[in-house]
Amino acid sequence: MNKYSLKVKLTLALVILALSCVLLTGFLLQYIASQNIEAKILNKNQIISRMISDQIDIYLNDAKSTVVTAANFSSQSYGDLPQIKNEIFRIFDNFEYFDLIFYMDADARVVFSKPSNDNVSDMIHKDRSYYWEAINEGKTSISSLHVSRILNRPHFIIAAPVHDMNGRVIGLIGAGLPLAILQRL
Repeated sequence: MNKYSLKVKLTLALVILALSCVLLTGFLLQYIASQNIEAKILNKNQIISRMISDQIDIYLNDAKSTVVTAANFSSQSYGDLPQIKNEIFRIFDNFEYFDLIFYMDADARVVFSKPSNDNVSDMIHKDRSYYWEAINEGKTSISSLHVSRILNRPHFIIAAPVHDMNGRVIGLIGAGLPLAILQRL
């Protein structure tokens, strides 16, 4: 058989065309399938992230309302430190949200905390954003993540102002939300 004949050339051209079509179809199918898989993965990741975000939001709102309630009860004691101490220690013992709870006076000194750390009793904590928002602005705040001076562990602080009978802010109740619990959600 002559390799330059029209029959051989035509057969070779048809084989090359068929292989090209098969390869092109394979690449297109793989591309379409991978795009569809990526879209499904992205969609599932968005659903999971929304669920986790909602769970964290519920957790933070519950913890925030607990601290605000403690601050409101403490405000009704009109600065009676034993009553304030009993209230926040009761909350610490009955709610698993917090790894720390404390009362800070208007001068930014931690008066008492649970758990306690004597090394911070004379420290002034005016460098914390939650102090300024609770004492000067009179509103509840959630701090950014930082390492606690009392526990030496990372957590967020929820702080709510405590008022005297005239409505003046006399201190704040702060509670630490440990990073480890948020990571488990």
